[in-house]
Amino acid sequence: MGSLQSQPEHTEPDTMTPSGDPTEIRCQEESRGGLRYEVILADPVTDTPPKPRPVSPTAKTPDIESITEKMIAAEERRKTLEATKLNELKAKMSRIEEAAKKRDEKTQEFINATKSALDQKMKIHTEKHEEFLGDLISKVKDHLEIVDKHRQSTTESGDKMTEEVRNSLEERLRTASEQREEHLRKQLERLKEHEKRCEMARQKREQLLLEGNQQDMEKKTVTASSG
Repeated sequence: MGSLQSQPEHTEPDTMTPSGDPTEIRCQEESRGGLRYEVILADPVTDTPPKPRPVSPTAKTPDIESITEKMIAAEERRKTLEATKLNELKAKMSRIEEAAKKRDEKTQEFINATKSALDQKMKIHTEKHEEFLGDLISKVKDHLEIVDKHRQSTTESGDKMTEEVRNSLEERLRTASEQREEHLRKQLERLKEHEKRCEMARQKREQLLLEGNQQDMEKKTVTASSG
């Protein structure tokens, strides 16, 4: 361990405590790495006593006359304020009534104008509708007349056509009858011709048979005579 060496004292400057008292701090090194402190406190200081509060002067007590005047003035102000509000309310109500009156007048004017326009439109529509119905009835009447004429013409044409058809049918029937008779006549002629040919063939065959028989008889006769 190293030897202790005496060191000179170090005196720190005076500091003030939180209460404002001066304090002296002395420092002395005792050994290597060691310090010694001496704290010397100053003498205590007594606190200063608080100053007394100044006493406020006593307020004056208002007299009855002053209070009465103030009450009268307040009442006058209240009445004036109420009168002002009442006048403002009357003016506002008057403006509202005037606006409502103008609105009613405009509404009535609009209703009258609209009614007049609707009446005019209804009148024009009624006239056009009646005109349309008249034209429609006239067209229907003309159409019915045309249909009636066409029906009469069709009936006459039908009668004429019926006569023509009947004549045509009779002509066709007559022609068909004649053709059928002609066909039957030709069939009969062919049948007669066929029968005639058959008869001629039969006669020829009979003649051939007869001639053959005669020849056989002649041969037999000759044979018998020679024997």
